Amino acid sequence: MHAIKTENISKTYKNSPVIALSNISLEIQSKKIFTLLGRNGAGKTTFVRVCATQLLPSSGAAEVLGFDLVREPEKIRNRISVVPQEGRPLRALTPWDHVYNWLRIRGMDKNESRRRSVFLTTHYMDEAESLSDEIAIIDKGTVVQSGTIRSLKDKIPQNIRIDISKDGADIEMLKSFGSVVDTGGSLMRIFTYESSIQELSRIAMKKNLFFSVSPITLDDVFVYLVGSKNDEENRNEYEL
Repeated sequence: MHAIKTENISKTYKNSPVIALSNISLEIQSKKIFTLLGRNGAGKTTFVRVCATQLLPSSGAAEVLGFDLVREPEKIRNRISVVPQEGRPLRALTPWDHVYNWLRIRGMDKNESRRRSVFLTTHYMDEAESLSDEIAIIDKGTVVQSGTIRSLKDKIPQNIRIDISKDGADIEMLKSFGSVVDTGGSLMRIFTYESSIQELSRIAMKKNLFFSVSPITLDDVFVYLVGSKNDEENRNEYEL
């Protein structure tokens, strides 16, 4: 059974020009840790509040634990637990343990509590990568991509990340080695192949530039699909 299933869920707040959620369709399986990953203002909180029956969607349909979001909200509320990060309700526990303990406190039996999935929202890449079975990346109210961590990493055709100092680097020349992304700081990020490491290191050493090599991470996938933090700061966005 799906823990959460949404079809084209959209949400627009009154007197706001921004579409908080735009046609989000997700199928979240039971007994999994599913993470909605996005920057502040991407729409994570709005989506959680809709699924928790705190907000009505503007359009679309959704089911939580097999119950209709609009027609059967009370049945949903009796079977879910929402644990906000700032609440810190219990000692340090895993996300699954937090949900399990709160369901038990509210009177749900052990077997049913253990069957619950965890729906996590975060903007911390390392947290999402270490905890999640599946991830959906959301940006400006739209799901950009979803899948397992492995399938998301496969969206980047190259298999190596190289960071190199921006000052003194020939950006057009770097593009010949792969995809180049401005991280918003002092570095340029190049997604490339192992075969390019030696040549790029030679160029960096010749120009006395900082140079580092690492495997592709979820943070790289996010930057590749959504853009750098610097790009985001240049947009006029609302916190949703």
